[in-house]
Amino acid sequence: MKKLKLLILYTFLVLFGLEISAQNRKIEIRDLETDNFPDVKGKLWVRNPDGIDSKTIHFIENQEDVQIKFESFRKPDSYPSNKRVVFLVTNGPSNADFANNITILTSALQAPIIRKGDKIDIVSFNCRKANGDVLVDFQPPFKFTDNPDEIKKRLDGLKFYNRSNVACQSCGYNQSDINYGVFKTLEFLEKEDLSIPTAIIVIGNNKGVRRAYSGESPGERADRLNVSIYGITFPFDNLLDGNVEELSTSSHGLFINCESLQTAVEGIVSCMGQIIPRSQGGYFPISYTTRYEKDGLTHQSTIRIDKNKEEFSFIVNAPKMSTGEWIKNNKGLAALIAFLTLAIIAAVIFL
Repeated sequence: MKKLKLLILYTFLVLFGLEISAQNRKIEIRDLETDNFPDVKGKLWVRNPDGIDSKTIHFIENQEDVQIKFESFRKPDSYPSNKRVVFLVTNGPSNADFANNITILTSALQAPIIRKGDKIDIVSFNCRKANGDVLVDFQPPFKFTDNPDEIKKRLDGLKFYNRSNVACQSCGYNQSDINYGVFKTLEFLEKEDLSIPTAIIVIGNNKGVRRAYSGESPGERADRLNVSIYGITFPFDNLLDGNVEELSTSSHGLFINCESLQTAVEGIVSCMGQIIPRSQGGYFPISYTTRYEKDGLTHQSTIRIDKNKEEFSFIVNAPKMSTGEWIKNNKGLAALIAFLTLAIIAAVIFL
C-alpha cells in the first residue's frame, strides 16, 4: 500500500512538472527567494518581449488574491550566442516579384547578419498543390549553415515557380499560401533542436490564402514550438490581407511593410539583429507577503492573466520554523509540553 501511494505521488509530480514545462513558454516564476519568509521575492518572466500589463496579472493562494508589488519591466541580463533561422521566400506570384524577393535577401546578406555558429537555411514556397506540397524544390531535412557564401549559393539556385503549370488549391493570382508555407516549415523545424532562438522570416507579399485546419493552426504550432514569425512585405500595400502580420504578432516576431527595396533590406537586417533578444522575453522583479504558513511544506500558487483568461501554476517551498519561532507561535502548547516534560523528569527522579 505504501509503495502504491509513493507511485501515485511520483506520477503526479512528473505530470505536474510536464504541465509547468509546457506553460513556461509564456510565463513563469524565476529565482524565488524565501529567506525572509513570509516575505517573498522573485522574477515574473513573460515570453512577450514587449511585456504585459501588470494590472491584468493576479497571484492567487488558497482561492484568494495576494497583493503583489511589481517593479518596472526589464530585459534579461544575458543572451544566447546563436540563432536558427529559415528564410521563407515567396516564389511569385510573378517572375518580377520573385526577383525582387531574391534581390532583397541577397542585399541583406552583404551585412554581417550571420554569426559563427548560427544555423541558417532558405526555402521557397508558393501555392499548395494537390499532393499537399507547398515548399518549392525542398528535400528535407534542412541543411543549416553559418557560411554566408553557402547561403548566397543556395539563393542563386532558387528558380521561379510558375503556378500556371500545376493545379493550385483555391489560390488567386496575387495570393500565396503563406499560412500553409509557414505550417509546413514548422513541421520540418519540429524535427530540429529548437533549444536555441528560432525564427522564420517570410519575404514577399502579405496576400495569403486563409485555409481551415483540422488540427493545429500555423499560429498554434508556432506557439507550441516557440518559433517566432517575422514578415518583410514588399511592395508596400495599404490594403494588406494581414496574413503574415497576424502570425508575427501572435508569435512575438515583427512585421515590416516596406515602401522600397532598401527599406526591405534594412528590415531583414533589423529582424536578424532582434531575433535573439526578442526570443528571451523579459521580467518583472516582484515581491509580496505570502499567506502560507512556515510549515516546511510545498504549496502550489496560481497566476491568472485577465486578458487571455489563462492560469499558470508555480511552487512555493515554505521553510520550517526554528525551535524559537515554533515556541513563539505556540506558547500555550510549548508551556504544556515543558510542564509535562518537567513532570516526567521529576517522576523519574522520585522513583
